[in-house]
Amino acid sequence: MVPTKTGRGNPLGKVDNEDYYKILDVRKNAKIEDIKQNYIRLVKLFPPETHPDEFQQIRRAYDTLRDPAKRSQYDIFRKYGTELSGLMEQAESLFDAHKWKQAAKLLNTVIDVEPQYAGAYILLAQMALEEDNQTQFEATMERAFQAAKTVDDQLTVLLVKADLLDEDDQLERAYAILDEAEMHFPDQAFVVTQARITMLMNDDRADEAFSLSTSLIPSPEFDDPEQFGMFVQWIITMAQADLWQYWSKVKARVRRFLRCMTGADDKAMAISVLEHESVEWEQADNNRAALAFAELCLDVVPKHPALLERRRHLERMQRWDTEIDRLSLDLSIYPWVGLQAIRWFNAGHSHDEDLQQLMQGSLDREEREFFEQMVNEHEEIAAGILRLKKKYPVIYQQNQQEWEALFAEHVEGLNREARRRLR
Repeated sequence: MVPTKTGRGNPLGKVDNEDYYKILDVRKNAKIEDIKQNYIRLVKLFPPETHPDEFQQIRRAYDTLRDPAKRSQYDIFRKYGTELSGLMEQAESLFDAHKWKQAAKLLNTVIDVEPQYAGAYILLAQMALEEDNQTQFEATMERAFQAAKTVDDQLTVLLVKADLLDEDDQLERAYAILDEAEMHFPDQAFVVTQARITMLMNDDRADEAFSLSTSLIPSPEFDDPEQFGMFVQWIITMAQADLWQYWSKVKARVRRFLRCMTGADDKAMAISVLEHESVEWEQADNNRAALAFAELCLDVVPKHPALLERRRHLERMQRWDTEIDRLSLDLSIYPWVGLQAIRWFNAGHSHDEDLQQLMQGSLDREEREFFEQMVNEHEEIAAGILRLKKKYPVIYQQNQQEWEALFAEHVEGLNREARRRLR
């Protein structure tokens, strides 16, 4: 699961060249039970805290093969290799350039090779929506539905159709499709509800999404390890909606649920999912959510050294977030010092190097004149650093070497009286 809004844009999945069946050590016709069993076995051999690269590879393979729609798409790519992949990439490029007739020609070639290739129908349907051709859109999605081999694939087609309509701001029709899916696939009600939650989030209806997610949580006497996904979704929805006022209640209920996961396999699964979520949220610069999942990991395996260290790290990062929020409103800190702290904070919180460079360049252009005017106020800057060190210890500690060098630079030219005032 990814700690961002999902379902927007082109819903065409891309598959890399990794052999997921080989990674999980299963046959290509393996049942989901065998895939899950081998996943748990491999997670025990390659836990994320000691084998992060191997764990991520195993996790990617499992996330694909456990989902019928993703597995079907993956199998098609494996069967036809780069031929269909290349045609789809060309079609997507033509679609982005609004060269829809040429894109449609390529997509129809893909369908001739593999009539069950859902991605081709989806892109054709998107083109129909772009041209406001509702009849063509309905006909294309019906073709995709009829081509679906399994019940799971049929449900996927309906969910994609709802998402496309939602993206096209046809909200009433989109939710009606979800109602239809819920009625025709009662055994997949949880999957449809998850899609509804995602759609509510995308439509800025966070409170409704969280309320719906909460309604899925069973009474404690009915707790079963198989319900773990519902609880993870509950936390994700709360974090995405930024409804942290409910965290105490949510955390208490999740902790109670985790007590039912007594088997070694269930615990291994829980740890892998919770730690994966923690890492994902940290990479999304949401340390509060990352810390929440890390704390739940320790409920499953208390006193685990690597997890304890991760919690300490995330607690420090969250305190850094909190101090920066306070600093941005603190008029007692010399502005040049405060702005420098925020710049270093932004650089340290972005996991995207291109974004860091863009952000840094933007800040430099906007603030160059301000910095040039204040950079020679050596005593004020030195005093501001000392005040920041005392009032915002985490901010100072995160870039301690830089602050010490900066302080030494601005103190160097001060006379004895000015140095005395800094004490």
